[in-house]
Amino acid sequence: MTEPCARSGCYELALLVLPVCDFCQKRYCTTHILPEVHGCGDACRKAAQQRAAEAAAQQKKNLRLLGNQEARQRLAKRLEENEAARRKRLPKCKEKKPGSQ
Repeated sequence: MTEPCARSGCYELALLVLPVCDFCQKRYCTTHILPEVHGCGDACRKAAQQRAAEAAAQQKKNLRLLGNQEARQRLAKRLEENEAARRKRLPKCKEKKPGSQ
């Protein structure tokens, strides 16, 4: 149920219900559980910066695609209007009567 804290010089017990560090895969006591406290602060900061950069890139992509969607809708509407105008202009074809040339 318990194991010693992975921090050197700490003799407190780390409970097995406490999470393992995402960066160094070691289990720490409640005093040293934060990455900044036990020495994984740089890795934690880099991971947070990477997540923020990915989120910003995704937002930028979503905004760019949002404009494309509106342009596609305008294009589809204009194509429908042009097609309707062509239908109005086309004369109706007369059918040939059988026996007449």
